[in-house]
Amino acid sequence: MYNLGCLAVFLLTGVSATTTLKENFMPEHQWTNWSGTYDDVLPFIREATEVVLEDVVNNIPVEHRERLINCIRYLLEPEIKGVT
Repeated sequence: MYNLGCLAVFLLTGVSATTTLKENFMPEHQWTNWSGTYDDVLPFIREATEVVLEDVVNNIPVEHRERLINCIRYLLEPEIKGVT
């Protein structure tokens, strides 16, 4: 699902969602430096995801904006509850 969300972001902006996420992490939260738990870093991942969505929103026609942003947000969600 994440890859589909990344594809949507790339098609709308020409920039990788993963690249934008990484650019918006503080150095201590980057996956190469993080030594804490996933649950501890999750709020920072969600915060960076919102920055990605802010970049995308202006590239979507107004009449489709809310629906598409919600779909992309769901696809990029780092923790889907109940999926096994």
